[in-house]
Amino acid sequence: RFEIALKAMDRVRELSQCRIAEVATTYGVGFVEMMVFHDSRRGGFSSPPHLGDNRVIFAPSTNLAQLAVNVADSLDATEKVTTGPISQDQLAATLFSVTTAGSYLTIEGCLSFVASGNDDGPSFTVFVAELPEDADIESLADDATDTDNQAAIYEGQRLIVLSPQPSFDEDVDIEVDFNNYEDLVLQALNDPATH
Repeated sequence: RFEIALKAMDRVRELSQCRIAEVATTYGVGFVEMMVFHDSRRGGFSSPPHLGDNRVIFAPSTNLAQLAVNVADSLDATEKVTTGPISQDQLAATLFSVTTAGSYLTIEGCLSFVASGNDDGPSFTVFVAELPEDADIESLADDATDTDNQAAIYEGQRLIVLSPQPSFDEDVDIEVDFNNYEDLVLQALNDPATH
């Protein structure tokens, strides 16, 4: 096993070859495992050529990891929810409206985690994202708020979307009272440590 691990390390000549991004939070230095979607097609006479891998970038200009940690800690402190692991994600266009073009929004970085309701309370997903300078954050936040009982809070180019976990029971309509959480999210956005 050691020889296999050593050979794997020999193939990595610089950190840019790794599919991780280093982040720093009040919990110390950590890593975000970056998402890479491999093109699984194989070349040959009857199949198209390999298109390459799709790497989801994580290059925010602010401390997005600290922001995600602050939001998660604030939600945990309410004792109404328990937050799960934070991981890299994407902003699906369906979070904003059915008219948003494409499958995913262009982002500088996005992290997410699930806030599981305690005592059979509702659960929801929290998306913490930084968008490019040309993105219309205000319109996106309005679209997210108007879609499927969600809440969206923004500051600068950073956007946080709270989205109820879907229910696969046709008779159950999931609604979360996000008024209890919006002030906590806004406080996290305004924390200087996240800039």
